Amino acid sequence: MNNARRKKLDEIQAEISELVSKLQEVLDEEQEVRDNVPENLEFTDRTEQMDEFIDIMQTQVDTLEEAQQELEQIANS
Repeated sequence: MNNARRKKLDEIQAEISELVSKLQEVLDEEQEVRDNVPENLEFTDRTEQMDEFIDIMQTQVDTLEEAQQELEQIANS
């Protein structure tokens, strides 16, 4: 791979890193709200939906981080 393509991969990795940070921030905020739900509201449809959204966001953070790592391996090969 030539330097121009490696540079593009570096730029993509930086963009992914920024996306991960933004998504992690939203995830952390949602998790904090979920953690502070009163006990009497613990098992409502709303909290179940929050749990589902938190799981989805965590999966997407993990997926983006994995993509970033794989691109790094390609760029460093």
